[in-house]
Amino acid sequence: MVQAWTITSLDGVTVLATAFHTPSEGSHPKDNGWAWDAATQKAWRIERMPDVTRERWTGTVWEPDLDALRALRWTEVKLARDGAEIGGCDTPLGRIDTTEASQVKIAGAVQMAMLAQVAGQPFSIGWTMQDNTTVDHDDAAMIGMGLAVGEHVLACHEVSRAKRAQLEAAMDAAAIAAVDPASGWPA
Repeated sequence: MVQAWTITSLDGVTVLATAFHTPSEGSHPKDNGWAWDAATQKAWRIERMPDVTRERWTGTVWEPDLDALRALRWTEVKLARDGAEIGGCDTPLGRIDTTEASQVKIAGAVQMAMLAQVAGQPFSIGWTMQDNTTVDHDDAAMIGMGLAVGEHVLACHEVSRAKRAQLEAAMDAAAIAAVDPASGWPA
């Protein structure tokens, strides 16, 4: 005698497999750890819960969804990039903050320094550094700070573009996982 069982997902909609067993070939699904619904003659067992944000059902197995994995890793890279960008940078006169608000203030001070240069006027500003010390900057030092911040932001985006290219070239889940969102950022 041949018995047939349909093995479905927990919602009972997706057919995972149709299993045929005779008494000589094996035992009933409920004897092997499968949940069993006698009314519908359906069985299911979840050895691990699939992560539907990272896996897709092929009709027979759960396999990594490479597009979803890439998107998740890219989000992690962008968060790391943003953290590196606003984490501060070194300038010729010391380390400074590079938060968005700091970048706006630096841009304004650089404009003031440039206008002073054009007008032939002296320029000096006391700038609070990342360690909370105050360092006086003349026009050249202030412009140098602005350049350092610009180069720092550019370097952060260059690293993220390289990581994006790695993600796009990745052909499997291991290659996607190998793209480290935390490493390679400018200090």
